[in-house]
Amino acid sequence: MIHFNFTVHTVESSHEELLLLSCSGDVFNSKVRLFLKMWRHEEAKINDEDKKKKKKKKKKKKKKKKKKKKKKKKKKKKKKKKKTETSFHI
Repeated sequence: MIHFNFTVHTVESSHEELLLLSCSGDVFNSKVRLFLKMWRHEEAKINDEDKKKKKKKKKKKKKKKKKKKKKKKKKKKKKKKKKTETSFHI
């Protein structure tokens, strides 16, 4: 079994994020690539969750800004009773 220890440092610059990898021991390139792939995947998950939280917060703010519309009451028309004429012949 090959033991390897390495740490990942992120350095944020104005235009891009630089990834520095410091390794100790015998590390195969494939192992390093696998680690970086997994690490980036975890970072992407965290970023997605943060974006979802921000969207939820924005939606809540929009809901607070909306005012309830007053419903106009429709006037009910009174039905006129028809007078029925009855005639009696005697």
